[in-house]
Amino acid sequence: MDDGLRIKPRRSRCGHGQNARNLARRADGGALRVRNAIALCCDRNYLPISCFLADQIANQNPHAPFDICICSSEELEIPADLAAKGVKFLHLDTGPALAKQKSGHLPVSAYLRLWLPDLLGDTYAKILYLDSDMMLEGGDLTDLFTVDMHGRAVAAVRDMQQWLRPTKHIRDFRRAGLAPAPYFNSGVLMLNTAKFRDDKLLETCLQLAETQPDAVVHHDQSLLNIALHGKWTELSPVWNWQWVGKRPLFGLTIPLRISHFAGAAKPWVDPDGICPPRYLEMLRPYLDRYFPDCGLLGTIAPPNNATRGSFLRNTLEHLLIMRRIHAYHARFDGPQHSIPV
Repeated sequence: MDDGLRIKPRRSRCGHGQNARNLARRADGGALRVRNAIALCCDRNYLPISCFLADQIANQNPHAPFDICICSSEELEIPADLAAKGVKFLHLDTGPALAKQKSGHLPVSAYLRLWLPDLLGDTYAKILYLDSDMMLEGGDLTDLFTVDMHGRAVAAVRDMQQWLRPTKHIRDFRRAGLAPAPYFNSGVLMLNTAKFRDDKLLETCLQLAETQPDAVVHHDQSLLNIALHGKWTELSPVWNWQWVGKRPLFGLTIPLRISHFAGAAKPWVDPDGICPPRYLEMLRPYLDRYFPDCGLLGTIAPPNNATRGSFLRNTLEHLLIMRRIHAYHARFDGPQHSIPV
């Protein structure tokens, strides 16, 4: 590995650009007690969405014992109001390795989560990584930091590909020549930074990207799942609910904590009206106020679009799979219960 991995000093006009290696020092030069953090990673295009999620987290957890960090390999600025709530912007310098990663439809910034333990581990014992295309549904995120990780480097929620078929042999594993195993979604990752670094998972992932490119079906998610094959901790699906639009009725019977707009449809680009409109109603005024020229909003179906009237179809699908999904959810004795894979 390149010893040049570092966090580059960053100072925005908001005054909250940070050199994260300096976050672990007090003003008097002494060591600061290691904290936990929530980290969002983005590029310039996704910055408005990341700021919106960071704002939700700050508003719902005003006295939480964790930092909220927006991280990027680009020099970006966050709104002054967000910085005033304690949200930090960190410029991550990964060297040339990041630009070499296979991107496809995702920006290369999707891989930044792989560097978080190595670059921020001197400051944070645990880092909760969140994709930006999420919505908090309530509850204290501090609960997630208390989950037993069973000595593993990563805790995550199973990917929706295995919600109905838990033994499905995922394509990433098949291409890597690995046996069927539980497979997680990388949108919510609880990272034990010391274990992640001790296990040299960043190095392993980067090596896999070079030696098994055909197995990198889902970008960073493929790399992490192959590197951690059978060696991670499973979280309750309430922390990464990936069926917001596809199976909306489960949100009425399962106490969701984080909804994830996994897939092409997002509240800000939703031509078929798949996403519940309440999310856009919260997002739009934030974008209008802080990012009026971002041009992020795409084609969005009106509330009376015919696809929103497919209640009967959703109800029938819900009834058909309800028993299996509730059995999957019931494997966890509450949101803080975890299961070692």
